[in-house]
Amino acid sequence: MPWLSYSGLPVGGVAVALMLGTSALLGVPVSAPLLVLAFCGTFLTYLAERTLAAAPEDRHNCPERRVWLRRHRVPVAVAAAAALAGASWALPRLRLITLGAAACVGVLSALYAWALLPGGRRLKAWPWAKPLAISGGWAAGGVLLPVLEAGATLHPGAWALAAYRFLLILPNALWADWPDRTGDRRAGLCTVATEHGSVQLRRLSLAALALAGAGALALLLTGRAPGILTVDLTGAALMAVAVRRAPSTPPWFYVAVLDALVAWPLMTYGAARLVY
Repeated sequence: MPWLSYSGLPVGGVAVALMLGTSALLGVPVSAPLLVLAFCGTFLTYLAERTLAAAPEDRHNCPERRVWLRRHRVPVAVAAAAALAGASWALPRLRLITLGAAACVGVLSALYAWALLPGGRRLKAWPWAKPLAISGGWAAGGVLLPVLEAGATLHPGAWALAAYRFLLILPNALWADWPDRTGDRRAGLCTVATEHGSVQLRRLSLAALALAGAGALALLLTGRAPGILTVDLTGAALMAVAVRRAPSTPPWFYVAVLDALVAWPLMTYGAARLVY
C-alpha cells in the first residue's frame, strides 16, 4: 500500500500512540490539540524530508518512493494542506512551554534532515548521531510533551519513562538503516549499519532492550510503577523477539514490523482504558 509506505502517514500515528502510552503510564490527561499537532507535525516533518530535503542517499535507497511522490504530487499536496490546517488549529490551543519544547524537537529534526550544520553537514553525517537523535526526539516528544501540556513538572517518573522509551526505540533506529547500507555507502554516508554487521546491530539492540526491561521490572517489583506497565513490557518483549530473529538480509517489511512495535503503547493505553 504505497500511501502507507511512502506518504509518511503512519509515522504520525506512531507519535499519537506514544503520547497515549504516556497518558496511560503517568496518568496525565490526553490533550486533543497536542495529539493533532503530534500527528500533523510528524507527518509534515517526514514529508518535508522526503520531498524538500531531497536526501542524496534516497536516489539509491528509495527510488520508487521518489517516483511515487512525483506522480502523486496533487494528493500529497492536499494531505499536506490538511495537516497544515490541523497544526494551525492546534498550535494556539497549547501551552507556551509545550510549544517551546516541541520547537526544540523540531529543530532536532531539521538538523537531521537538512545541511544546516557547519560545513554544510547534516546531523546524520555522524554515524551514531542519527539513531541517537531519532530515538531521543521520539522519546522526548512522546513522553515529555504530554507531561508539560498537562501542567505537570518533569518529575523523575517522566524522565524514567523517557529513558525507557529511548531504549525501546533505539533498536528500530539502528535496524532502519540496515536495508539501506549499500545505498548509503554509494552516497558517501557513514551510518552504524555501514560500519557494523548484523551481529553487532543485534547485540546493541538486545542490550538496549534488556536495559529498558530490567529498569521497568525493577520499578514494578518495588511498587514504583503502575501495573499496566506489564502490558507495555509485552511490546518490548516482542521487539526483542523480532530483533533476535532478524535475518542477515531483512525483507522490506521487517522495518515496518519494528515501526508497528514502536506504536505498541497504543495497546497500553487501550488496556488502561479497560482496567481503569
